[in-house]
Order: sequence, then structure tokens, then C-alpha cells
Amino acid sequence: AIDLRQTEDAIRLVEQRNSALIEFAADGIVLLDREGHVLLGSPSAFRIFDLSSAEAVGRRAFSFIHPDDCDALRSKIDALLADGVQDFTAEYRCRHRDGSYRWISGVLRNLLSHPAVHAIVHNFHDITDLKATAENLERTAVRLETAQSIARLGNWEFNPATKTIFWSRELCRMFDLEIRSDEVSI
Repeated sequence: AIDLRQTEDAIRLVEQRNSALIEFAADGIVLLDREGHVLLGSPSAFRIFDLSSAEAVGRRAFSFIHPDDCDALRSKIDALLADGVQDFTAEYRCRHRDGSYRWISGVLRNLLSHPAVHAIVHNFHDITDLKATAENLERTAVRLETAQSIARLGNWEFNPATKTIFWSRELCRMFDLEIRSDEVSI
């Protein structure tokens, strides 16, 4: 009786620890059935989209996906189900409660045949801020190149760690050099 109680206490402790890890994780976890209905999700999965579990469980996951991303994601999931693909990574947009779309990056894994899971497991995180930062950086680079061209100014950079030199497009034009996109090693 003591061994049974100790075993039950140990199991309960492991369950509580696992529950705490999932509940307070930044990444979301969602279980989907073969047809793509949400079976279960971690609290963080619903927090990312400001949804309750009741608003998502039972619904088709594709009802939340941006229309422009559905076809590509659907073909990857079809391959996951038909071709014996174990998993795949994807970036796509998913609708938030406020109507905006969040960029999501995640891995979907086919565990339908796993006796303890019987689902497609989707681990994901919100990369909306990362995407916005990358877009802002790209816009800034275009503005810098335009400003250099207008002002007829160029710049160069030397990376001592890699011993490479980078010349801006305008600096190449000023010295009538071939414009290359790669850095030159010295």
C-alpha cells in the first residue's frame, strides 16, 4: 500500500510539473484530428490569439488561417497525412480575436498512429514582431541606398573577424566597379 501511494504521489507530481511547464510556456501547442479540427490546446496557444479554449476546440484550424496561406499549408498537411512525412515546418498567418493576423512559425508532426496521442501535434510561436522588424530593416536599407544614390555618397564596411569588405552599391558606382551582392575577402 505504501509503494502504491508513493507511485501515485510521484505520478501526480510529474503531471503537475508537466502541466505547469505547458501552462506558462510562451509557445503554443495544439492537437488536431485528421480533418484539422482542434482537439486540445495549451493555454498559451489560446493566449496568443486571445481566444478561450471553447472558442477554438472543435473548429477547423483552417478557419483561423489567412486565405492566402491556406493552399500551401493544406498541401503540406496532405503530404503529412499521405506520404509518410513525419513533420514539417511552416510560417503562416493566423487570425487574432481583434481581426488582425499574427505570423506563426511552427512544426506540425503526425502522431495519429501514436497510441497515447492520436493527433497531429502543432508546436508554434508568434513571430509577428520578428517579421515586422525584418520588414522595417528592409525598408531602412532601401531608404539608405536611395539616399546614398541621391547624395552620390557611398559607404564601405570591414569585418575584421571574417576579413571581408562590403561596398555599398553607390560606392561601387562612384568607382565604376561591378556591383556584387557578396562581400569580398582580403
